[in-house]
Amino acid sequence: MQLWKTLEGLHRLPKDCFALYHRKDGGEWRRLPQPFLTYRADPFLLEWKGETWILFEEFEYLANKGRLALCRPDGSDGQLLMDRPYHLSYPFPLHYQGRLWLLPEACANGNVDLYECEQFPQRWRHARTLLKGVDACDGTLLQLDGIWWLFVSVRPAGEGQRHLEIYFSEDLLESDFQPHPINAQRLYADLRNQTGRPGGAFFRHGKEWIRPAQYSPDYYGQGLSYRQLLKLSPTEFAEKGVDLAGFPWRRNHHFSMLGSQQVINRKERMAYRNRPIPLIHPWLEELY
Repeated sequence: MQLWKTLEGLHRLPKDCFALYHRKDGGEWRRLPQPFLTYRADPFLLEWKGETWILFEEFEYLANKGRLALCRPDGSDGQLLMDRPYHLSYPFPLHYQGRLWLLPEACANGNVDLYECEQFPQRWRHARTLLKGVDACDGTLLQLDGIWWLFVSVRPAGEGQRHLEIYFSEDLLESDFQPHPINAQRLYADLRNQTGRPGGAFFRHGKEWIRPAQYSPDYYGQGLSYRQLLKLSPTEFAEKGVDLAGFPWRRNHHFSMLGSQQVINRKERMAYRNRPIPLIHPWLEELY
């Protein structure tokens, strides 16, 4: 079984090649180093007790499984954040009530679980399960108008494509999360390669709330779109795509911003005769 798992992981090596890029004050993007036979994805910038970190998924090809890790914005001081027997990714961090919380993706375990930090960075207490028995990816929380909103990408049993679902609760730590009526419409289920799936935390652009969302009409990880929140209530939801000058989208499926710092997750691919193929060296990106 372990040999088969290793072979499955190595099979992903040519096609799943992701790396983190960081920049500050609108400067040049800098590719952060990562260990051999791994890729890094789903980065979130976090400020905690006066220090800035990047939280991310670290996928190990030989284990065919992701765990959560963190490093400084320059790529130094890499450390383990969380590891489980099942795959982990998308480490969504949250400041609430003066404490630090984490909502990692664990769809392989069938739950959306919220953790409280007991000792940063490696001690986390399971606080509660927000959703149970569902294949839900990339849980993203937003507190707006006194309500907690949970955006997830759901794949029904026996299906390949995911769709966007929204849940809401008046209390993050106590009340149940209720499904939004919009879930019946299975938003973005008709689009390819999990387009519409969350691609990072909501952020403010001027007076508007923006949701980063994956845009992958041809292959997974092809790009990112930015969607402006138009309506959000227990009975209504609407968003629209917007062009944000200077915000990265091509070959990037995740975006996080903290003050003047930004971090993205680039899929290192190039095109040959209109067919995407994996990059062997990062500098070959410039040919795309």
